[in-house]
Amino acid sequence: MRAVAVLAVIAYHAFPHALPGGFVGVDVFFVISGYLITGIVAREIATGSFTLARFYARRARRILPALAVVLAFALLAGWLTLSPRQLATLCRHVIGGVTFSSNVVLWRESGYFDTDAALKPLLHLWSLAIEEQFYLVWPLALLALWRWRVGLTVAIVVASLAACVLLSRESPSAAFFLPHTRAWELLAGAMLVWLPRLADRLRHAASGLGVLAIGAACVLYHRDLAYPGAFALAPTLGAALLIAAGRGAALNRLLAHPAAVWVGRISYPLYLWHWPVLTFALIWNDYDPLSTPQIGAALGLTVVLATLTYVAVERPIQLQRRVPVTRVAAAFASLLVLAGAAWATADYRPTSQAQDKRFADIYADGDPFDTDATMREACNFHDVRTKSARASIDADCLPAGAGHGLFLLWGDSHAQSLWYGFDRVATPGTIALVAASACPPRLDDLAPGAIDPAACRASNRAARDYIRSHRPRRVFVAQREGHERTDWAAIARFVRDHGGEMVLVGPSPQWLPSLPLRYAHALDTRPRYLRDGLDTTILRTDARLRAAYPEGGDVRFVSLIDALCNPQGCLAMTDSAESLRLLVRDYGHLTPAGSETVARLVFAPLLR
Repeated sequence: MRAVAVLAVIAYHAFPHALPGGFVGVDVFFVISGYLITGIVAREIATGSFTLARFYARRARRILPALAVVLAFALLAGWLTLSPRQLATLCRHVIGGVTFSSNVVLWRESGYFDTDAALKPLLHLWSLAIEEQFYLVWPLALLALWRWRVGLTVAIVVASLAACVLLSRESPSAAFFLPHTRAWELLAGAMLVWLPRLADRLRHAASGLGVLAIGAACVLYHRDLAYPGAFALAPTLGAALLIAAGRGAALNRLLAHPAAVWVGRISYPLYLWHWPVLTFALIWNDYDPLSTPQIGAALGLTVVLATLTYVAVERPIQLQRRVPVTRVAAAFASLLVLAGAAWATADYRPTSQAQDKRFADIYADGDPFDTDATMREACNFHDVRTKSARASIDADCLPAGAGHGLFLLWGDSHAQSLWYGFDRVATPGTIALVAASACPPRLDDLAPGAIDPAACRASNRAARDYIRSHRPRRVFVAQREGHERTDWAAIARFVRDHGGEMVLVGPSPQWLPSLPLRYAHALDTRPRYLRDGLDTTILRTDARLRAAYPEGGDVRFVSLIDALCNPQGCLAMTDSAESLRLLVRDYGHLTPAGSETVARLVFAPLLR
């Protein structure tokens, strides 16, 4: 089962389109861990042989050695290749890995302007942190409440599952990363320790249903789901059914094949190594997407490193009881010193002083919601600092007009990034802004895939109310992606019914992983237009919108791609006198210079 779990996760990370729901392998791991650890603790408590010291010593021997090797590798590779800002982020993640708080660190970082996950070599350690937090708390709870162990397990499962479902609707990132919304998956495995064995006639059916549930989740789920929530029930119950079915079930006998057993045996170092290898391969490939042969080579290296780690590090330390666990823990803790040293010397490495690395960091270090820059945080219904929804936005975001024609910018942070230019081109006091990060305009209160559904609902209600009450002359709707999933004709009718015209703003040019990182490689020539790294899915989206909404139709479509791109690529460097002259500051959010350039080039006639 460990083999099934780790291969699903690796397949998802290496080929996300081939197995879009492979991330549920982590849920399978949780169930396995809950079952195994609870079984060990329960047997020893029942026989009177359990001690916390011995339990934690076994966990340390099992977890720390392989993790230390991977963390040390990530630190060295990062110190040699990353920019100072990227290395600082990596050092924070190493500290999170050592202290088993990666899930909290990553949750605090998560958000619309977070670094691309593909550039975080230790992103995957969030799940290990949750397991370690479980190991710290659950044995203590069993010791203290052994007499009520079954009722305790059931109560926590029910409470945790309810919290998971509710929080996934309102704060998906918190539900994903925090332990109290994941505890029920671990304790679903623990429940199996207390339940009676299945009757023989039910084992084959349980095994089949378990495989079906996990397989269906791997194939049908995708990253845009509000996960975990109720969706996590399928892989969790599937894993529980497989365990309950036991070794005699027909499909389970396949999982006992020596090849599957070997993969399961090295699953821990496989999991630890696969993501850093893929991430650094992408970085060393100048951020160009890896080809299939390159991915294959990276996965082959992962298997080699995992096998060596298991044979030369993990297994010997588990077997050699002569190595004091205090020495293992001390060696592991020394990584805190190494991370601090790497962080402190980031600016003194010869490789980190390269002009291109510093150039990219300048754009990454700015606050995207600085009110003197592109966007206005006061007009965002999602508070990016507290990660919560605002009940209202600043009154200045919703001008009354005072005799002037009004214009409304409505959408996500890409709509916000247009505000700076609009404000400089239009008559003062005529631009209203209603937005919420990651929230496309909608006529209903649904918020599929939002990082803050409550903020989306509030934002879209405020925009609709403003249109009804102030009847703006034009409503500019803008969002990052997913334009094809919106009924723009319905929104256009709504705006027209209230005396205005809707203008559908096409997506801005976007570069992967970011324009500053891409442009850094072209500093010698400083081209005005740049093709390298352009996100071609955005170009295709723009072409489909242009075909769907021709001139003179019910929806007025404005293509930024047409205005900003040519055969050489898309406009990357503006003519602005601003210090930050690139068109966008990250993958696609306009800089102040970019926003003003776009407003004067494209929207000035529409803002009169």
